[in-house]
Amino acid sequence: MSKVLTLNSAQLGDAENKDIANIVYQSYSLNKKDKARKVKEVWTNVINAQAKLAKAEGWFTNSTLKKDDYEEIMDGFKEVQRHDTPVVESLRSRGLTMSANIGSTVVSKHNVSETEPAKRSINPTQFDRNEVVYQLRSRPLPIIHSTLGIEYRQQGFSYKEDTGLMEVARQVAESSDDMVMSGDSTLAIEVNGSVQAVTGFTDDPDRTGVSISDWSAATTDVLADVKTMWSAMINTNKVPKRANSMLMYMPYNFWTALRDEAYANKGDRSLEEQILFRYPEIAELIPYDDMPAGEIALVWADTRSIQLATAQDLTIVPHMKTNPLQPQTFTVWTAFTPFIHADVNGLTGVVHGT
Repeated sequence: MSKVLTLNSAQLGDAENKDIANIVYQSYSLNKKDKARKVKEVWTNVINAQAKLAKAEGWFTNSTLKKDDYEEIMDGFKEVQRHDTPVVESLRSRGLTMSANIGSTVVSKHNVSETEPAKRSINPTQFDRNEVVYQLRSRPLPIIHSTLGIEYRQQGFSYKEDTGLMEVARQVAESSDDMVMSGDSTLAIEVNGSVQAVTGFTDDPDRTGVSISDWSAATTDVLADVKTMWSAMINTNKVPKRANSMLMYMPYNFWTALRDEAYANKGDRSLEEQILFRYPEIAELIPYDDMPAGEIALVWADTRSIQLATAQDLTIVPHMKTNPLQPQTFTVWTAFTPFIHADVNGLTGVVHGT
């Protein structure tokens, strides 16, 4: 007769898989096939018992979060995005996004040639068709992620209050900003025989490059450099003049110099004030601490210039645990790519000063 297999809560927590299997094999006088089936059956019962025991003791046992916990964590993530992603947030806040499919590894858009002006008439009789020339532009869609593990014996301290969770979110946010500004040549795919990589404001092959001086030096004619970049945007790239339509990104040492009261050629206003006054198209000067040293990016903040193709905003995924003594693992991730648009002539809304 078969023996009855009974495991108490201590055995549930301590027994190894092989020990349980041995108990089953020794407890049943069955053939090999039936023994295998019984091992699977008993082990399933053990897992279910572990889950009940874990639930009773407040352990994590599945890959879901309570709604209130999730909302609290996401509120923290929003704060991280506001404070730690000056580049991404400056674009998102202006609605410069578009949807992407998380099931795809590439995002593609058509560039078009310039169209003719619209006609006005009381009774339209002429309908000349714009002969538009299309060109395909593609970019990879990467996932940016960071993972945190909390050991079982530390799980009594609320994971919501763990600084590690916000820190991995901050790492993802900072990596996102860096990708928009500097691109990532290691993230590349082949589309129609051409290799396409993730490109940013300072490395996109179609950006317009100009030479500038060191803005942190008091003798530099900063206003002359700004005029050079502004002229390249308006006259070379053919960007329309619109108030508050451009963003200028710069290193912190440049930004602080523009606010320095002792700056030699500032006049009766700081250089920051003079730039914004003389060039109303420039809406904001944005300091970015990971900006390549000595470089400036002037960006036309328009959907015809730059969009963040987003498949998933910053979020959190708790990993499934198969054993209550395992660490609880969380992955914080986002999926998007900066999509810098260019027309068929290769002109963009990005001017890069070096």
